[in-house]
Amino acid sequence: KKTLLEGEAWSLGNGFTLTASQIDPEGVRVWLTLSKDGKNIDDKMIDTSAAGDRRYMYTADLCGVEDVVVYSCYVDTIIVGTDSNLVQLRHVFLIDNDILEIHTGDKYGVMEATAAGVSGITLKNDRSINLSKNRDARIMQDMFFRVADNNTVRFYPYAERHIIDEEPDIDGYRTDSEGEGQRWGDMNGDSRLTSVDAVMLLKAMTCGAGPTPTPRPPKPIYL
Repeated sequence: KKTLLEGEAWSLGNGFTLTASQIDPEGVRVWLTLSKDGKNIDDKMIDTSAAGDRRYMYTADLCGVEDVVVYSCYVDTIIVGTDSNLVQLRHVFLIDNDILEIHTGDKYGVMEATAAGVSGITLKNDRSINLSKNRDARIMQDMFFRVADNNTVRFYPYAERHIIDEEPDIDGYRTDSEGEGQRWGDMNGDSRLTSVDAVMLLKAMTCGAGPTPTPRPPKPIYL
């Protein structure tokens, strides 16, 4: 659930922002404005009365497909106070409207698209990927293999993401909302990257692998 004050802009990522532009004094209607890179692209009045529709949906024509849902949310509650008004949103959905078209033969890092169609995309590496102990091997752009520091080859894939508008972490570490730090890939919280971390992640990714130690994950954000 996400709470927005009247007039507050919410940064959704990829340049999108949603603003609760106006709330009526009766607490029944809210005017939502969706923007991309500072420019308004859509706005709509949402009526939360019994006869209204609490859903807000923005669609666009993308890559020849009409009315693709780019953003949607559900207006759960509108609260009118003495000093401020607010709205609470649920079930938020967003995709990037900057579409990447993939064609057979396109290359991404060491991977090449060998098949691309409505049924799926197949990528194969066109050269060897060297896995060295306790090192990262780049697959493409921000995708890597993390290799454990063990003579037995254990590795897992991960994607690197940079969160804007937040204080940067110390290199190689992440910090949660309470300021507690933990090294990236440190699944058991012992401040070291060992084969134990790789095994824990691999077991967690394997359905029915049995009980595993519980790592300390970053706190989730509920919308």
